[in-house]
Amino acid sequence: RNLQDTARIKRLSIEEWRKLAASFAAGTALGTDKTSFKLLAKLPEEGWKQLRNLFEKIMLAAVWPRQLLTTILALLPKKQGGTRTIGILPSIVRLLLSAYASEMREWDRRTALPGDTAAPGVCSQTAVASRALQIEMAAAQGRTTVQLLWDFEAYFDSLCTCEAISSLEKLGAP
Repeated sequence: RNLQDTARIKRLSIEEWRKLAASFAAGTALGTDKTSFKLLAKLPEEGWKQLRNLFEKIMLAAVWPRQLLTTILALLPKKQGGTRTIGILPSIVRLLLSAYASEMREWDRRTALPGDTAAPGVCSQTAVASRALQIEMAAAQGRTTVQLLWDFEAYFDSLCTCEAISSLEKLGAP
């Protein structure tokens, strides 16, 4: 990417960044960087200028700095039993992602393919149940079924970031 790409990046004012940081609920957990949104909202103007500069460099490079790659996976108990996994990101990452969340959701909605079980508004449990039913029906009819299980770690380790970014840009991703 080059400096001409900056036109594609929505540039927020320092006041907009400050309001965004202040908009996180008071009880919002700290991220892995132990940075409070309340503290971020109180940054002086010079601090916001530096942070905004960092955000714009991240957006231009489409690469997170190593210091922001830490994600802690936590298991939360469910009311009906069992657990669900959540990822705890650095607060700085959460702030940056929230600034562009509406554009990303709109793009996801606009570009979702028919039958996309990860599309906005699609219940993953319904998709899983539907696939299981299709497999059971095929087996009952004596047909052979194949289920592909992905190793996401191997998949993402082999993903060429430059090609992915280029493809997303062609699709008009924010």
